[in-house]
Amino acid sequence: MDAASIALVAFKLYIVLDPVGLIPYYLALTRHMTERERRRVLSTAMLIVVVLLSIFSLAGRAAVELMGFSLSSFKVAGGLLLMILAIDMLSTVPRSKEVRGEDVAVFPIATPLLVGPGTLTVILTALAEHDPLEVLLASNAAALAAYLTLLPASAAARALKSSGLMALSRLMAVFLAAFAAEMIRDGLRGWGLLPG
Repeated sequence: MDAASIALVAFKLYIVLDPVGLIPYYLALTRHMTERERRRVLSTAMLIVVVLLSIFSLAGRAAVELMGFSLSSFKVAGGLLLMILAIDMLSTVPRSKEVRGEDVAVFPIATPLLVGPGTLTVILTALAEHDPLEVLLASNAAALAAYLTLLPASAAARALKSSGLMALSRLMAVFLAAFAAEMIRDGLRGWGLLPG
């Protein structure tokens, strides 16, 4: 087992998980929560991330081939869901049901913001070159690093206070919509519906 290979795959996965870029979204989505609730959301989200990364690492290629889904399908579906969430965040009257902390942890924090089509692509690419156990160790190391990156974000939430978090939420909704549009565009391009 090559430690250098594991570290390289873990680094690539950490980059695509992008926990630093997730911090503003995480704070915006948990702006109405107490410190304890926010920590519980983070712990739940990271547990889901570890489970998803482990499944992808051990059975990702077989699962994708079995279900017959393409990465483009994941991108279009994830992009549409994120676009709906972004519109809801911008609205003064939410169109969706009240979201509980556990729900936010699953969607959109754990997936598709952390574990999305890009993550699956990196894992599938790594599986073509490395043993599944190496990829599993790398994915868990990346998840731990992401958790440690997001853990201090609550201190920023205390500094911003309620009005600051509300303003951040609106701003992040715009960026989230742009991110969703990019996912949808990439998926449509993958289907051949848009020129490359």
